Amino acid sequence: MEHLTRETLARLVSEAPDARERRHLSECADCRSELEALQGQTRALGRLPNLRPPLGDWTILEARLASEGL
Repeated sequence: MEHLTRETLARLVSEAPDARERRHLSECADCRSELEALQGQTRALGRLPNLRPPLGDWTILEARLASEGL
């Protein structure tokens, strides 16, 4: 049995699988596990705070970036 590609698994994080993909996921623990990991990562990234630089205060932003080595 050929595994689903990373691209397919990434697409399935936000889209429903077609019949062939659904059948494969029901039979393949490796692909099912990989899809669950990708879904978990996506949820974790979605929970990150929305960081925005201070408006109009480039001096503070520049100093912060420099302190972080950027």
